[in-house]
Amino acid sequence: MGRDRTCTRCKGRLEIDWFRCPTSQAEEDGRMAFQAFQNYQRGFLPHEGGWLDQPAVLREIIAVASMEVGKIERELAEQG
Repeated sequence: MGRDRTCTRCKGRLEIDWFRCPTSQAEEDGRMAFQAFQNYQRGFLPHEGGWLDQPAVLREIIAVASMEVGKIERELAEQG
């Protein structure tokens, strides 16, 4: 699997679809990143003030989680 273009599991795409909640497959840091992103989507920030008042590392974590969620949503939409 992975390099075999004749693989019956990936059908030659060299990747497989994985349709599970990302947090169920993530390590603790990954789960915390998705939790931070979900809280951000709901309007909750851990520190007083607005977006730019949050630590840079938190803003980066939320941005990465947002990109991953967007990718998953696009792939699901393409599959109809």
